[in-house]
Amino acid sequence: VGLLQKLLRRLRAADDGDFLPTSLVPAAELVRLAEDLAQLDAPFDEAALRALGRELLRRKQELQPMELQRARGSFTMMGLPLRDVWAAIGAKTKKRGGETITEQAFAPVPA
Repeated sequence: VGLLQKLLRRLRAADDGDFLPTSLVPAAELVRLAEDLAQLDAPFDEAALRALGRELLRRKQELQPMELQRARGSFTMMGLPLRDVWAAIGAKTKKRGGETITEQAFAPVPA
């Protein structure tokens, strides 16, 4: 479980567009990672799953249709449909402490 926690921490931290070098990790391997995570009997880390899902969607053009379908199925099994890994577009406000914080989500731009 220690290795799993390390992997999930890395997934969360790498959600900045430089997730894993495409020359080292093909998109198909990310699909296999999603499938393996879906098979684990462990609580899911939503931030890490969102990071993995966003990377899969960024690299969608590298995937075969069946690989994309398998990725969608894996994310659905984990309770986070692949289409929902991006935040809803628009502004939303939250209360944190005594402050009101506004967050803005934009639509992803295709590469």
